[in-house]
Amino acid sequence: MSESIRKTFALNESLYKALMHEAVFEIENCLAESEIKYHSVTSRIKSVESLISKVESRLIIDPFTEVPDIVGTRIVALFLSDIQKIIDLLKKTFDISLVDNKIDDTDPRLFGYFSVHLHARIRSSFKGTRYDKIKKLPFEIQLRTIAMDAWASASHYLDYKTEADVPEDLKRDFNALSGLFYVADKHFEMFFRSREANLKRSTRNIKQRKLLVGMPLDLDVLVTFLANRYPDREKPEGSDVSELLTEIRQAGITNIEELSKILAESDQAFLEYEKKHPPIEFEIVSDGDDVIELENPTTYTATGAVRVVLQKFWEDEEAGKPKPETRERI
Repeated sequence: MSESIRKTFALNESLYKALMHEAVFEIENCLAESEIKYHSVTSRIKSVESLISKVESRLIIDPFTEVPDIVGTRIVALFLSDIQKIIDLLKKTFDISLVDNKIDDTDPRLFGYFSVHLHARIRSSFKGTRYDKIKKLPFEIQLRTIAMDAWASASHYLDYKTEADVPEDLKRDFNALSGLFYVADKHFEMFFRSREANLKRSTRNIKQRKLLVGMPLDLDVLVTFLANRYPDREKPEGSDVSELLTEIRQAGITNIEELSKILAESDQAFLEYEKKHPPIEFEIVSDGDDVIELENPTTYTATGAVRVVLQKFWEDEEAGKPKPETRERI
């Protein structure tokens, strides 16, 4: 039987690779469209030797229909509350035949084995040669949080695949460590919810102009302030806002009221500057055998707008200092 498995596996290997790439593409695409942030999406094809070992240990008769994880993908989520959101999203993206939730249905002492396993196929409604040969093949999607994945990876490295594998004299420490990761996961979730509540509160206060006087500047306040003040400009990344916060503090600005006044006094001057000196985005296009770099004038991001004001650009213009001919978008 082993030789038969090897031959069939070799014949199907190119299909497994195509299925793996398509599954990852669809997963990453649906996560991006939903704006759910996540840590990673990985994938693998089970080795033929691993498949044979599984068949022999479990007395499987037809491995290519009974083993759902020849192709496997793993999504590592950031927070516990994202798990169900991602499950619901995957149900809309693939044909799901089974959801095995080992997070809700497993003894909390066994945190290292927490995960959700989904048995999936490419949707049967997908048409075209890209899908025809792979949409009947099953694959597995495994879903964990970062804490679950970290602990599972560490325990797997120790070759402890189940609690029964752990020596009796190590079980107490093993379960205690598992519990620490479990508590960390719960507290990450609590912190995430508190931060979301803080963002909503900051947004409400800024929109209603409450507590602006003396309101200290932190990342959450600055994020909501920028979103409210520049609603039509590109939403900045959190890392960019963090860098801007450092620059604002270095400029000696310590509260939101002071920043708001500086920006309000510079609004007209900034718009005139942006019109005369728009930031530039570069686009690479192919024209036959030639590659052309195009310069496309655009607008500043919310963080870029604040940076321009802080740099007191109008003083440079009045002093006659030369400006660069092109400016990459801030």
